[in-house]
Parts: sequence; structure tokens; C-alpha cells
Amino acid sequence: RIISYLRNEYQSIKESEEFITNTTRISDNYDSNLLESNNSLLIDIFAKSQNTENKINEYLSLPQ
Repeated sequence: RIISYLRNEYQSIKESEEFITNTTRISDNYDSNLLESNNSLLIDIFAKSQNTENKINEYLSLPQ
């Protein structure tokens, strides 16, 4: 009876640890993907702002 109880407790703890580990892994992947996505957006925004700045400077340098 005690051995059975301990075995069940062990199994329960093991399953909990596996669940937590898998959940953490999924969360880490999600955070990583979100970070990559945000970085990509920032790079796009920066590139567009640089392009816009270049066009403004070009326009301002035209003879009036």
C-alpha cells in the first residue's frame, strides 16, 4: 500500500515536472519568436525612416 502510494506520488510529480518543462519551452519559443518579430519590425521602421530622411534631404537640396 505505501509503495503504491509513493509510486503514484512519484508519477504525479514527474508528470507535473514534464508539464512545466514543456510549457516553459513553448513559452520560451513564443517569447523568442515575438522578440524576432519585434526586431524585424523595428528594422523595417528604421529602414523606412532612413529612406524617408534621404528623400527629404534630396528634395531640400534641389535648387529652388
